[in-house]
Amino acid sequence: MTQLQTHLWAQETEVVLNQARRAITESRTESVVLLAEKLPKLGNNSSAPISLAFAGQYSAGKSTIIRALTGRDDIATGAGITTETTQHYAWHDVTVIDTPGIHTSLRPDHDHTAYSAISKSDLLVFVITNELLDSHIAEYYRKLTIDREKGHEAILVVNKMGRHAVGNTPESRSVITENLREPLQPFTPEDLRITFTDAASTLEAVEETDPEFRAMLLRQGNLDELVDNLNALVAEKGLNARHTTALYAIDEVLQTAIQMEPTDDPEADALALIYNQNIRAINETRQQLHLAVSTVIAQGTDQIRTVGADLAEQFYPDVKRDQMERAELEAQSRVEEVAREIVAKTEQLAAEMLPTLRQRLEDLQATNLHRDTFDAINARMEGRDLEPAIRGAASGVAKLGELARGLAFNSGAVARGASGLAQYSGSSAHGAILNVGHFLGHSFRPWEAVKMASFIGRAAPFLTIAGAVLSVGAQAYADHQEDKHSREMQRIRQDIRAQFVTVSTEITDEFTIQWKTIMRELLDDPLEQIIQQRDELNRLREEQNAHLAHLNAASTAANKLIHRIHSEPARETDE
Repeated sequence: MTQLQTHLWAQETEVVLNQARRAITESRTESVVLLAEKLPKLGNNSSAPISLAFAGQYSAGKSTIIRALTGRDDIATGAGITTETTQHYAWHDVTVIDTPGIHTSLRPDHDHTAYSAISKSDLLVFVITNELLDSHIAEYYRKLTIDREKGHEAILVVNKMGRHAVGNTPESRSVITENLREPLQPFTPEDLRITFTDAASTLEAVEETDPEFRAMLLRQGNLDELVDNLNALVAEKGLNARHTTALYAIDEVLQTAIQMEPTDDPEADALALIYNQNIRAINETRQQLHLAVSTVIAQGTDQIRTVGADLAEQFYPDVKRDQMERAELEAQSRVEEVAREIVAKTEQLAAEMLPTLRQRLEDLQATNLHRDTFDAINARMEGRDLEPAIRGAASGVAKLGELARGLAFNSGAVARGASGLAQYSGSSAHGAILNVGHFLGHSFRPWEAVKMASFIGRAAPFLTIAGAVLSVGAQAYADHQEDKHSREMQRIRQDIRAQFVTVSTEITDEFTIQWKTIMRELLDDPLEQIIQQRDELNRLREEQNAHLAHLNAASTAANKLIHRIHSEPARETDE
């Protein structure tokens, strides 16, 4: 049975969860033991599994691929229509959806069933055979990838390569790739993750005892390449981050347990609590800002796709050329406007949320806990009764004050009536945003990024059919030409929608990359330094309470796994 990287993340998260549960339940402090009830029940975030839909031609081998991937032997395979209705299979933390084959005259109702399941899935695997796409299947593929915007969530699989004259070889793949070029338009093979498989060979290899023949069957099955492409797509869509939900919850319980474990140094215990209060405040603001920014970007790019769909609906033979030119220019202008709106709204979110975080940090510094702890630490410093590690931990709290001051308004700018990001003019927050390379949209031009071409030149020859009085033969020819023109205009409309979907994806990618950079400089890097200081403090406390070592080790394991998941590479836009 094959495993995706997301399966491995789930397994590692389960290990961390079990480590945390043991560390908490082995405590001699009753209130700490009770915290075990607050841990997640499972580490694989089963409430929100990744959904992977398989669609395509009937009898293309979708069910066989799923069986080869998952190792399940309860999946029907064979000639004809083996999947009558949508089937759901649990594959670790992934829900696999097997849809009925589409565009078959035997069961036209299958199309609607498949569409419904695919629209709700995270990822799509579209399966054809080595006999390639016919016009109906190609049209269905374009509807899914363009009209239903699944193009950037899809892998195209060419299955049953074992039936090709020369098998699943580089030569046969090259020929098939070129044969796919025309039916895949407006996409090109280079745009897609095309995978050539022979799932039946992979299943046969499971039973084969001869090592050489088994290796040959596995090469022909080529399932590893499909897994690699699935892993890359999961990482690109950010779906691995779902695992961090459970890990963050685990670490929060662990940190509560760590600060509740008593030591013989009350000031060290109080410092641990102060650190956790501030870290929680920063994390909560970070998550809120990330969600709000992501929502603004998603809403903006939805508008862009709508602009493209509206423009496509205007391209019909009876439209005038000047109307087309005007509509195209207006659409491009609207996209530029939406990009500017995204910039303005996300800047405003930063201007609203960062002062709130600053105030929250300052309020924590004004509490009795903070004041009394530092009074006690200062008294111990005067009496030289302060370990170096405690001294370092106390000085580390000063970084929280520096962070708060860095998020402050420029009072002079506010007095001059500035609003939004302008309120930060001259402050370190302002510099962190505006000096972070090329900030959102300030140097990014969506049309330049995707090299969007005009559709007018292509559409102009098909606007009218000349001639008023036609003979029977001429009328038949004119009807033929009109049908040909209609099909070409339909392709142009598909191209328009595809271009605007591409633009929206480029904008999403660019803005997301830039915001990650901004968040890293504003919050992530300072937060990492603060967490390091807290961990140093907790290691000191371990000397007085041996059980803290187990809790700290579990917390370290959780945070290392979170870092590895977030570091999983995803596609970035080209410079």
